[in-house]
Amino acid sequence: MVYGVPAPKGSRTLGRRRDGSSYSRPAAAGEQVWTEGVARAAQWRRAQALELPAAGELPGPPYLVTLAFMMPRPTRPAHAWPTRGDLDKLVRAVLDGLVRGGLLVDDRHVVELRATKAWAMAPGGEGVQVVIVGAEDHETPSQGVASMPDGAAASGRSHGPEALS
Repeated sequence: MVYGVPAPKGSRTLGRRRDGSSYSRPAAAGEQVWTEGVARAAQWRRAQALELPAAGELPGPPYLVTLAFMMPRPTRPAHAWPTRGDLDKLVRAVLDGLVRGGLLVDDRHVVELRATKAWAMAPGGEGVQVVIVGAEDHETPSQGVASMPDGAAASGRSHGPEALS
C-alpha cells in the first residue's frame, strides 16, 4: 500500500518566463509529490526483493496490474462513491511512479489493468494498493468481452445493445 492522497496526472500548463523562454508544469496540484511518493515506495519494494530472497522475485514484462485507490471522504459526499480524480488519470500517475521506481520496465508492457476507486475507511487510510503480476503466458480473453462490429467506429453508424457481442 502506498499511503497519501492520490493525485491525478493531468495535462500540463504552459507559461512564459520574463526572459521569454517557455516552461511547462503539471496542471494538477500534488501530482509531482504523489508520483514521487509512488516511485519511492516502488524503489523500497525493489530493494527489498533484491536483498531478501523470501520477499519474492519481481515479475518481468508483460504485466497484469491491479490498482485499488482509497480516496479521502468529504464530510458530506454528494455520491456514495468518490467522484474527484478521473480514474484514468490516477492510473497514469501511479504507473509513471512505478516506472520511475523500477518496478515496471515501461508502462507500455502492461497488458491487463484493473483499477477501482473507493472511499478510504478512515482518515489516513488514503492511498493505493498495487499488485503487479508477470504475465509471460498471458492470452487475451475472448469470451465475455464486448466488442464493436467491424467498421462500426469508422462508419459512424449507431448500433444498439445487440451490436455488442
